[in-house]
Amino acid sequence: MARKRNKEEEIQVKYAKKQKSLSKKIRYIQDFVNVAKKCNFNDIITQDDKDEKIVSILGVLHLVKENEIRARQYRNFDNIMLEKNEI
Repeated sequence: MARKRNKEEEIQVKYAKKQKSLSKKIRYIQDFVNVAKKCNFNDIITQDDKDEKIVSILGVLHLVKENEIRARQYRNFDNIMLEKNEI
């Protein structure tokens, strides 16, 4: 039982070290798009790892939902274009 608990604690520690801040990423994307007006999804990725890409796409989806940016992708696996939504 104690061994299983230690294993669970070890897993939690590993994930805590890799945790990315979604709110910081959203602010970063907002600032980037405000300056650039248009950019590629790849432009907002600061590190080439899986967690960074996941947090970035979640940030983009949040900003699209809030009508702050528009995201377009013309074909499957094409680059995702982001642009500031001028209301």
